[in-house]
Amino acid sequence: MLTLTASMFLLVAQTAMAVSQDGMFLADGDETGEGGLFGEEFSEGLAKLAFIALAINGAYIPYKWARAALGIRIKQALPIHMLAGYASTGLGLLHAVTAEASNAPLWLGMGLMVYATVGGLLLKYRWVPGRAMKAGLLLHAQRMVFWVLLAALFVGHLLVED
Repeated sequence: MLTLTASMFLLVAQTAMAVSQDGMFLADGDETGEGGLFGEEFSEGLAKLAFIALAINGAYIPYKWARAALGIRIKQALPIHMLAGYASTGLGLLHAVTAEASNAPLWLGMGLMVYATVGGLLLKYRWVPGRAMKAGLLLHAQRMVFWVLLAALFVGHLLVED
């Protein structure tokens, strides 16, 4: 498991460096080459990957609506949702740690991401007793948490000066 985790970290690090050095992902025509492995370019690459993972994770909400209304079932929807949740949280944490600036709304959004991910892990692996499981499901599945998370991340990034 540790080998798999280390391999995934190296893959993410290489991908983040590639994404950050590709001109189409850099904001305002920034030049590449500054900062090293954990510089601002690396952090920007992590941010792009975390955003993509968060968008994939959030797509589970409309899928659940379509499943309820139309009876559409996709067998791999839940595993994709879980993997995207882990990825967005992990990449988001790495981005938060390596970024030059931060503020309270950004950390609120990050805290809510960790909260939702830990809640999902507790539900998936049934690490809590039955009554707590029902409460955990209600808390994890709150769409308001997701919308507050998105709003906090959006406002926090607006407040960060480039």
